Amino acid sequence: MLTIDEIKNRVADGLQKNYSDEFRITPRIINSFSSAVKVFIDKGQIKEKVEDIDRLLGFDISKEFVKNRQPLVSKVSSDVLYDVYDYFKGDMPDVEVYSVARASNHPDDKNLYSVVGRDKRDGEFMCWTSWNESTKSLNYGHYGYKDFNSCHHIIAEHFNDITDDVVRYGPDASIVMLSDEQRQELSDKRKERHSNKKTADEKLVSMEEVVVNRQRRGR
Repeated sequence: MLTIDEIKNRVADGLQKNYSDEFRITPRIINSFSSAVKVFIDKGQIKEKVEDIDRLLGFDISKEFVKNRQPLVSKVSSDVLYDVYDYFKGDMPDVEVYSVARASNHPDDKNLYSVVGRDKRDGEFMCWTSWNESTKSLNYGHYGYKDFNSCHHIIAEHFNDITDDVVRYGPDASIVMLSDEQRQELSDKRKERHSNKKTADEKLVSMEEVVVNRQRRGR
């Protein structure tokens, strides 16, 4: 009789061999697949042989199982960095954006991020465990810390992990630590966008005034 550890070892080897070139094989995928294999064995749906486990690992359904459990670990995009920067400039001008990272590696949470800020006046660090890129809203703040690591620890504690390997697939996989050069680039972009918006608004007002004047002359 195969033990659960023997099943896990076989499953881990098979998943790595079959799918590691295309997908990330996380501990939770291995554990979940192994539990499913144990259920199949207990129900008599597959024989308790390594050959049967290997055959199951090669089915398309097994590939879909792995595919549907992939973590989201891409770096924070430049668009998200700009939106966070723009928000802080407008609502908290005395706080600079220090870092931005994903708040979750679940694909359904692709719009959720965490942010660390630093007060320009006294150097105090603070963090928020939820920036929603869809609504451009910042929530769940923690304040009064002396260093970045204290805030990063809070972010890691609140991180939603679907892999059981937060060291590899947690906040550090996606985090962007803003440099002074990046902040300057974001500042320049913000000035340009706000200038373009002001120009567009002025043109709109001018057009509205023309329409109003024409209407008055037509009376």
